[in-house]
Formats: sequence, structure tokens, C-alpha cells
Amino acid sequence: MLFVVVAVVVATFLLAAAALPPDAAHAQSVPPPAGDGSVTGYSAPSDIDYERGRVAIADTGNHRIAVFHVNGTSGSQNTTFKFMIGGPNSGNGTGEFSSPRGVALTRDHRIAVADTGNHRIQVFHPNGTFDFMVGGPNSGNGTGEFSSPDDVDVELSFDFTVADTGNNRIQRMVPDGHFWRGFGAEGNGTRQLSAPGSIEIGWGRLAVADTGNHRIQLFDDIGQFAEVIGIMGTGEGQFLSPEGVVIGAWNQPYVADTGNHRIQVFYRNGTLHPNSTSFFELPLSGDGNATAVPPPDGPDPAPDGPDPAPDG
Repeated sequence: MLFVVVAVVVATFLLAAAALPPDAAHAQSVPPPAGDGSVTGYSAPSDIDYERGRVAIADTGNHRIAVFHVNGTSGSQNTTFKFMIGGPNSGNGTGEFSSPRGVALTRDHRIAVADTGNHRIQVFHPNGTFDFMVGGPNSGNGTGEFSSPDDVDVELSFDFTVADTGNNRIQRMVPDGHFWRGFGAEGNGTRQLSAPGSIEIGWGRLAVADTGNHRIQLFDDIGQFAEVIGIMGTGEGQFLSPEGVVIGAWNQPYVADTGNHRIQVFYRNGTLHPNSTSFFELPLSGDGNATAVPPPDGPDPAPDGPDPAPDG
């Protein structure tokens, strides 16, 4: 769940823009946050999440979270800076962070942050005020404790799932932060993990970038093992330290194959997509026109509803 995950998101936006008329395919970049009185640019942003008109960005090097509102249409978008939490220096108080690497938005716009250096998860209300935290400020390996968590994701039920990276496991919590269940231990067998770097919940599945084992593991929505994708290598369908994964359209895993400097795309059953190498190919000319690939496995899924009205 590193910076390369942002590349997946950006490439997806480029695909959408390619289908627009020439005068419409001009995406608005999100400006660097400002407002803490000293630092106005990003420093090594590691994660980004979108939910119904709101974007949250983990500005890792500045130890803060930036929140924006996005409105408009796909061809004419604009962003409004809302607020920041934390930064520019690290800290371990409530609302302070140490190199946060993961951020997730709930459907009601609460903000969950993987406060990596403080070994904890912090959750905030939609207006940025502190709600609760789990774990930290020191590393631990008990239930509800973490060691350098790299990512957090939120289900439709508002349960939180955490990549407890240093403990080589996944932990899941109910909406108020109490431990629900977990799985994983150090190793390379089924349901074993090595420094999981990214997680994604979608279409009833949990995808884990099992970074140290050079593979992706897929589980059902209650954590039961489903399948493994990939082995260590440089060939098609193989990985070197993959650090990002999302469940994209048509229930397909998109993988940031970090060590091989590429994005790979798979069918829902784990087989490599025949157009994987060009699915998110960047243009050599730099003109912003991504390569469009026809839908691989059926029609585009229906949207999940309109974005909300601007929130002030």
C-alpha cells in the first residue's frame, strides 16, 4: 500500500478520461494541502481513498491527512480543500501521526488512519474531530495491538480491516474498534503472511498484498482462504514485492507489482488477463491519453449511487 497504489488510481482515471471528448478530458489535479502554517506541499504520500464526493490523502512524510471535497462531472471536476489532521511534525497524541501510510473513508465519511509509526489505528468524525483509537503508541502482538500497520480498509458494514504488517497478520474490528477476528502468522503457507503491505475489500472478497511472499492472497468476506495469485519472479503473473492491490471492475484484482515496475491485471478466478501488460499502459508521448481496453468480462458494473451534495 505504497505510493504505487496511487498510480493505479491515477491510471484508472486516465482510462475514463480517454473516452471523453477532447475538450472534456482534462482532469483537475488535487492541490497540495495548506493551512498548518508551515508546510504546503506533499511529502511521500502513500495512500488515497475516495468515497462519495470526498477524498482523503495520507501525506506520509508530513505526518498528516488531507481531506478534500470533489464535485462536478467526470469531464469537469473541481476540488475544495476541507481540512487537515495532524502534521507537519510527528507526534503520538490524539490527532497526531507518525508516518501514516494508510487511510480509508467510510460511507458516512468517517476517516480511518493507519498511524504506522505509532502502531495504531485512529478514527475521526467526518469533520475531522477525534473519535477513537485502537492500539499504540508502542508495538504489540496481542489482539487489538499492532506493529507498523501499513493499511486499513472499511467494509459496507463499517467493520475495519487492518494490515498488521509487522505482525504478519490481518485484524478485523467492529465499528466501535473492538476486536472481532483475525488471521495470519509469519510464513509462506496458506493464510500465512510476510509483511502484508496492502488490503482491499470489494465484491465480497478480501485481497491481501502478501508483499514478502511475492504474491496476492484472496479470502472471502469472513476471512476464509480462497486462492493465491502469483509466485516470486519476473514473468507474466509473477511478482516481486507487490505492495498494492485493489478489487477493480468485474471483480478483478489489479496489482501494483512494485519490484517489476508494472501493473498486472487478473480475472476474478486469478488467471492473468491477456491484455495485462497494456491494461494501464502509460502514454509515451505524455499527452495524457491512456490506452483504452475493451471490457474484459462483461458490462461495466452499475454505479453505487450519486455523490452527495457538497458538505459545506
